[in-house]
Amino acid sequence: MAYKVIALKHRPRTFSEIVAQDHITLTLKNAVTAGRIHNGYLFAGPRGTGKTTTARVLSKALNCENPRDGEPCDQCVSCNEITSANSPNVIEIDAASNRGIDDIRQLRESIRYTPIGAKYKIYIIDEVHQLTNEAFNALLKTLEEPPAHGIFILATTEAQKVPATIMSRCLRFDFRLVTLERLIETVENICAKEGVETERGGIEAICMKADGSIRDAYSLLDQVISTGITKIDAEVAAEVLGLVNSKLLTDISSSIAKPNAVEAVNYFNSYLKSGGNVEYFVDSLSKHLRDLLVIKMNSEGESIPGITDDLLPDFRAIADRFDEGQLLRMLNIVAELFSGLRRKTVDPVIAVELALIKMGNLDKTIDIQKLLAGEFSAPSTSGESPDLFGKSTPPAQSAELKKKDEVIAIPRVVDDQADESETGELDIDVINRNWDRFISGVNKKKKMLWAHLNGSEPSILEGNILILRVPHNGIAKTINLPANQKFIEKLTREVFGKSLRFEFNVETSGTQNHSGERVTITAPGVGATGDRIVDSILEEFEDSRLINWEPRKNDDD
Repeated sequence: MAYKVIALKHRPRTFSEIVAQDHITLTLKNAVTAGRIHNGYLFAGPRGTGKTTTARVLSKALNCENPRDGEPCDQCVSCNEITSANSPNVIEIDAASNRGIDDIRQLRESIRYTPIGAKYKIYIIDEVHQLTNEAFNALLKTLEEPPAHGIFILATTEAQKVPATIMSRCLRFDFRLVTLERLIETVENICAKEGVETERGGIEAICMKADGSIRDAYSLLDQVISTGITKIDAEVAAEVLGLVNSKLLTDISSSIAKPNAVEAVNYFNSYLKSGGNVEYFVDSLSKHLRDLLVIKMNSEGESIPGITDDLLPDFRAIADRFDEGQLLRMLNIVAELFSGLRRKTVDPVIAVELALIKMGNLDKTIDIQKLLAGEFSAPSTSGESPDLFGKSTPPAQSAELKKKDEVIAIPRVVDDQADESETGELDIDVINRNWDRFISGVNKKKKMLWAHLNGSEPSILEGNILILRVPHNGIAKTINLPANQKFIEKLTREVFGKSLRFEFNVETSGTQNHSGERVTITAPGVGATGDRIVDSILEEFEDSRLINWEPRKNDDD
C-alpha cells in the first residue's frame, strides 16, 4: 500500500476533529441542524489553518444521508465520495490556475444541473482572491441568485483582495492560527498514533517552526519521521529542519545581558560550524527578542501566548536583566540586519556578528531622551565624570560641580510684585559671585540655552541690562530669542533679585572686542534673524539652534 503523508492521513473528517476553530465549527453545526443554509460562505485566514478541510466537512454535513447533530456520519455513500474526492456534487476549483472568465462561465453553466442523489451541488473555490476582475464580475450574478441547490464556499488567505460585492453576498468566517500549546498537543497525539517516541523539546521545535499552521506542523513532522529516527528530540529536530534551538538563543541573550559580545559571537559561530543557516538564525533571534519583550511587558503574567510553559521561567529570568528600551533597540538592530540581508549588500556572517556586538555594547550608548532630560550618567573607569558632550572632567572638578549642583536649588524666590529696590544693590561683582549658580539653574531647566550661555562672561551692568562677553555673534542671536529672554528674565529675578536682559560684546578671534561691538535686541518681540517666518519657527521650537540661514535678497525671491 502506498505511503500516505500525515497531512492527508490524519485530515479531519468531521467538525469535532477540526483543531482550534471551535468558533466556526460550532456555528456551522448549529446552522446545519437548524436548516439555516446560506448560498455563499467565505472562509478567510492564514495558510494551513483548515479552511479547505472545513469546506469539505461542511459539504459532507449538507449532503449526508444520516447527519447527527449537524455532524456528518462519515459512513454513507455521499460522505465517502466527498472524502475520496470523487463526488459529482462537490466540485473543487483552484482559482490560482482556473482564474479566467471562461472558467467561471463554465461554472455558471454546470451549476444549473441538479445534484445527483444529493440535496446540494457545492462549489469550493480555493484561493478565490486570484480570480481576475472579469471572472469576479461573471461570478457575481450567479452568487447573488444561485439555484436553490447551489452553494458556494470560497476560501482565501487574502480576504482584502476579494471585491466587496462578493464579500457582501457571503457569510464570512475568519480562521485563526493555532496556539503553540494546542499545536504541541495535536502533534504529540499524531506521534502517539504513528508509534513515534518523542521528547517535549523536539515537538516544541517543530511547532514553533510551524508558526501556528497545523498543516505546516504535519509536513515538518513528516520530514523528521522520514529520516528513520526512533525518537524526536530537540537536537534531532534542529538538525533535520535547520532550526535554532531555544538553548542557543538563551545562551546568546544571556551573553548580551552580561554584557559579553565576544561570547555571543562565539555561540553564533559554533552554530554555523554545525551546519546552521544564517537566515534561520536571524529569524529565530528576532522572535526570541520579541518573546523577551512580551515577557518584560507582562511581568506578572502566568502564561504568555507563543511561549511554552517549560521555557517561560528561563525566558523571564533573561528578560529581567534588560529594560524595555534595550529590548526595543535590539529589535531595531535585528530589523536593520534583515534589511541588509535582503539587499544582499553585506556579508551575512559579518553582518550578524556586527549586530551581536552592537547588542552587547548597548550600555555604552546614550539614550537621547535621558540625555535631553539631564538624567544620563555614563560609566567611567578613570574616575573622571563625562559632561554633556562626552568630555571628561577631573574628579576634583567633578566634585566641585556636583557641590554646585547641590546648591542650585535657587536659594530665594522674589515675588514678581515686590519692589526691586528691596532686594538690595546689585552690581557686577554680585553677579560674578553668583554667576555659576545662575548657569547651573539654566542647565537644570534648558540644556540647549545652557550650552550657549556656558561660554559667556558677565562684563558690564547698566541698569537692568547685563552685557556679556561671548565668542561669536551666533550665540547672541540664539540667546536673544523671545522665549529665551523671557526665561532669562524670570531666572535672573530668582537668583539675583532683579529681572535682567542680556546684551553682548562679541569677541573676535578669541580676543575681546573692547571697541564695544554690541549685539542689541531692544524689543522682546524682535527675533534673532529679522525674518518673520524663520523667527516664528525658532520661537516655536525654543530649544532649537540655527545651523545655517541666508536672508532673502528681496520680497520677490
